Parts: sequence; structure tokens; C-alpha cells
Amino acid sequence: MLHQRGWALVVEGYMDVLALAQFGLGNAVATLGTACTNEHLHKLLRFTSSVTFAFDGDAAGRKAARRALEAALPLASDTRSFRFLFLPPEHDPDSFIRAEGADAFERAAQSALPLSRFMLEAAAEGCDLASAEGRAHFATNARALWQALPERGLLRQQLLADIAARAGLDAAALLHSWGASSRHAAPRSAPERRPAFASAPRTSAQSNALQAHARNVARLLLQDAALWDELSEDERGELCSTPGDWGDALRWLEQQFVEYGAQNTAALLRALEPGSALHGKLSSLLASDTIAADTPPSAHELRLGVIQARIELASERMRAHQYAPDSDAYRDALRQLTGLRQQLEALRRAPT
Repeated sequence: MLHQRGWALVVEGYMDVLALAQFGLGNAVATLGTACTNEHLHKLLRFTSSVTFAFDGDAAGRKAARRALEAALPLASDTRSFRFLFLPPEHDPDSFIRAEGADAFERAAQSALPLSRFMLEAAAEGCDLASAEGRAHFATNARALWQALPERGLLRQQLLADIAARAGLDAAALLHSWGASSRHAAPRSAPERRPAFASAPRTSAQSNALQAHARNVARLLLQDAALWDELSEDERGELCSTPGDWGDALRWLEQQFVEYGAQNTAALLRALEPGSALHGKLSSLLASDTIAADTPPSAHELRLGVIQARIELASERMRAHQYAPDSDAYRDALRQLTGLRQQLEALRRAPT
């Protein structure tokens, strides 16, 4: 039904799903009382690129919509549509479609707020945009939401311009006001601010170790793309932050998984432009003797590779930032690195 209608409707309860189906809207799915997560949307986007959220019209429904917005932002792109339908306060989807009918519900869904407008409204909540203080508050609220958007794409650039216009600034001034914390989220053409501590040069041995682990993870996923389902959103995000050629490969594999679901190795290679650098790299990986065609990879093997790559990434961040030893940032980074090493040891001891 999702393929037939071309879009998915996300509601809160199973009674909403049943009522909508009775009235001919069989494209609804329910969160069943839990918050809509990034993981839920990852799976839903395998079947459709257009998602409309329809929650209750009360304060709890608005809160659920805000959580859904936060889950959707990292997945927003120029080719995906996320919309937010806000029903009258006295209604939920079940009561609305019974009272007003399927046509009225469809019309309401078609006029739902696009993600871009809801994001701006969420950032402006409680802000008096007629005052300098209110505009400054709005810009502060908008920063975290904008940073959650994917780095590439026109949507991110357009929203930066919209936020700046509402804040009474130009885009460059807005980025400057957000400071170093927006460094990693700014468009790639924007100048990067230096970290609080001078960066330490990465040695070739450190870089080689990270690339070797990233290569290993790419190999496993190329053999069985469905293994992405074994990873948490944090783990996927860490892998996709890997620099270098094998980071590019992991980001491409993640994009393929989100857009099309798990594909076999042949389908993945067909999706690449012949003669491209990435096609050559993955083809060479397949041709190497590191892949045993008759031995499919296991989730345990993938998790070992992922943790090893995350340890290298965490180590490189610590070396690059040269945190002051008595700083909270240093203690947090050390705590993360220690935890990852403990996970690695536990996995190595665990039966496969």
C-alpha cells in the first residue's frame, strides 16, 4: 500500500491505523506509544521517500511531533519529503477521519507543514521576533536543529538563509555568531574555525590503522549490506564520519542502504558509475583474496570491525584536539575511548 499511494502516514496508536484503514487509507503506520526514532525512519524510507506525521492535536501531540522532527532532520534531503499534520486540539487521527471523512483527512494531509517550515516554527517557539532579544533567542534555538541536517544538499543551504533572514543577519554573520561548535556542520565551502587547541599532525601509522579498519567494515557490508541493521544510529554516524577514501565508501554504502534497503554485492556495484574512483576501489576489494565467497560475514565480525574503527576515530580526535588534561572535554573523550576498549575486549572473549 505504501508503494501504491506513494507516501507513508505516521500516527501514534494502532486504533488510528485501524480507523484510517477502514476509510481507505492503508498507508498508515503507528509508533505505538513510543517516540518516533531515526531508526524507525531509516526503515520506513526503504519503501517511500515521502512521510507525513499526524499526531494528536493536543500538547502531547505537539511534543511528539517535535521528537519526530529531531529524528527526521538527519535524514532530510533534496529528494525526500517530511511533512507534519497538526489536527484540531479536540481530535486525533481516529476521531478526525470518523467526524470529517477520508477526503477531508486527505486534504489536511496535503496541506501539512513541510519539515522546513516546522523546523523554523519550532525554533521560534517562545521567541519575540520583533525584538533583538527574541531574534537572538531564535537563532540560538535554530542552531542545533540546522546542525542536524545532512551536510550536503540545497535544503541545508536554503534553511541557513531562512534562519539568517528571520534573525536579521546574513548567512555568514549567522555562522560566525554560532562559533566553533558549528564548524563541523557548516557547508563545506564555509571556512573552518580552528579548535580550541592546536591540531596535532596525524601520523601515517595512525591514518593507516583507521583506514584499514574502515576498509574491513566496508568489505563486510559489501558482502552483506543487511548487516547495517545490526548497528545503532550512533555507530552508523561514527562510521560515516571516517575521513579518507574508505570513509567515502562507507558513506556511499549507508546512502544506498537508506535509499534502497539491503542489496546484494552485484546490485551495489551496478549502482556505481563505471570507471569512478569508488567503483574501482570496491571492485578491487572484491577481487582481493580477503573475501571468501562461501563464508558470509557475521554480525559478531562486523561489530568487532566497527568497534576497532571507532577506537581509532576516538584516538585521532583526542590527538587532534590535544585537550587540556584537566578539562571536561578530555575526561569525556577518555571515558568514551576506555568504554570502547572494554567493549572490544568483551567481544573478543564472547563466543561467536
